[in-house]
Amino acid sequence: MHKPIKKLGQNFLKDKKIIKKIINFINPKYKDKIIEIGPGLGALTIPISKISKSITAIEIDKNLVYFLNKNKNIKNNLNIINIDIMKLNLKKFFSSFCDPVRIFGSLPYNISVSLMFNFIENYNKIIDMHFVIQKEVAQRILARPNNKHYGYISVIMQYYFYVEKLIDISNCAFKPIPKVQSSLIRMRPHKVCPFPFCDIDKMKVLLKSAFNQRRKMLKNSLKKYFSVEQIILYKINPKLRAENLSIENYCNLSNNMIIKK
Repeated sequence: MHKPIKKLGQNFLKDKKIIKKIINFINPKYKDKIIEIGPGLGALTIPISKISKSITAIEIDKNLVYFLNKNKNIKNNLNIINIDIMKLNLKKFFSSFCDPVRIFGSLPYNISVSLMFNFIENYNKIIDMHFVIQKEVAQRILARPNNKHYGYISVIMQYYFYVEKLIDISNCAFKPIPKVQSSLIRMRPHKVCPFPFCDIDKMKVLLKSAFNQRRKMLKNSLKKYFSVEQIILYKINPKLRAENLSIENYCNLSNNMIIKK
């Protein structure tokens, strides 16, 4: 049996009830083009490969690639790419698929946020994503205004995706048992963005300025870009803090900000 590698964040799903629930939430179909990030020992890979016509798995651990390729329970419709997902050219990778894809995986906690940001650039090639991630990260992605978890990642992810939590998962569902709890989330790209169009690069600058000083009032955290009078002009109370603004507020502000070089 494969020994988990700690530096790769390997914690393998073992709870059969949880595995079944996850598969039911994903609800794979025969014609789906499916991508799995980090198949591990194949807890989700094996049953989904029996349903879907095509599944591509990305796995960094060459020993797990060997293990999966030798597994007699896996059909020959599984294509495994032995590479670090963080080093994969995603634009080129997604262009190899004629149709939009569905993505799932139990993400290593140390790369989950960075990886999801990388997917944003190709969100129009994605039907949906189902990820098992650290519960705390899920809270940050799902958080709404006036919530302590609401921040940069909440605004950016919700600008591009409709996000929802499906279930919480006990750490006892994994082996070895991680120190943190997990959640299964679903992310679907907006077919029509519910928020005002905005310059996303400007909004990122704005969000970093606001949330890096999240306890400061907006009149102080955003003073580099807006005067108090300007903030009031956009119908925002300058005494509010970063976590009090909606995504619409941030879109409107970013569309009117000037970044001095």
